[in-house]
Amino acid sequence: MAEDVWEVAEPLLIYSPVLTEDDLISIVESANEAAKWVAVAKRPDVTEKIASSLIKTGHEETAET
Repeated sequence: MAEDVWEVAEPLLIYSPVLTEDDLISIVESANEAAKWVAVAKRPDVTEKIASSLIKTGHEETAET
């Protein structure tokens, strides 16, 4: 569902407790949509590995989130 239409994917990317650190890193690395990176960055439990993956996107808004 994280790959679904944005209205479905966004809340899952931000709030789903089912997505693991590896899932989120995989989504960040495979996504070519900044909105998905920002949604992952908004999670309350961003780990150092996830943050590193987000920073590697080079997307300024994601890094600021």
